[in-house]
Amino acid sequence: MPNKTIYVSDEDEPVYKRAQTLTGRNLSATIAQALRHFTQQLEERTQGFHSIDLEVGNAIFTRKRFTGRLLATAFLVNDKRRKRRSVIILNRRDGKEFVGTRDIDSLPAVEGTESPANEKYDIYQTPKGNLVLHVDIAPTRGATTPHEQRMEIYASLDQIREHIPVDLYEFLAQKLTGSDIENLDI
Repeated sequence: MPNKTIYVSDEDEPVYKRAQTLTGRNLSATIAQALRHFTQQLEERTQGFHSIDLEVGNAIFTRKRFTGRLLATAFLVNDKRRKRRSVIILNRRDGKEFVGTRDIDSLPAVEGTESPANEKYDIYQTPKGNLVLHVDIAPTRGATTPHEQRMEIYASLDQIREHIPVDLYEFLAQKLTGSDIENLDI
C-alpha cells in the first residue's frame, strides 16, 4: 500500500487527535472513514438528495429525518362546487413542474355528513432507491376527525401503487422509468 503524507497545521492537530480518539482507530483509518462519508454526501447532493424533515402523527406530531429528494406531490382537494379535484406536481431538478388537474367525482350533498378531508401526498426517493410516502390529511372545516400525517416506506413502485392516487402513480411511473419523454424521429 502506498504511503501518503498529510500535513497537519498546529491549529488543526487537536481536531485530528479528537477524531482519532472518538473512532478508536489509527489516524489513517479515521481519515479514510471521514473521506468516504464526505464523498458520499457530496455525491448525494449532486444527485438532488438532501436532508428531509417530516412531521408524523395524529393530532400530536413527532419529526422524522432522512436523506432523500422529492419526486412528486399530489393534492386531493374539495372545491366550492362539492367536486373532488386531483392536482399533480412533479419535482424536477430545475424546479417544480405543474402536470395537471382533474375532477375526480362529485361529493354527496347530504346534510350532516362530513366532506372528505383534503389530502396531500409527497413521494420522496432515498439514495438507497426506497420510496417514502408522506400523507397529510387535513380535515375540512367542522370535521370531527383530527389532523393526521403519516410516513410509509416502500421498496418499489409496485408496492406503493395501492397507497397513492391513480394519477400520481401514473405520473410517477413515467418519471421513474424514463418514459415521460417521447423521442420523435421527425
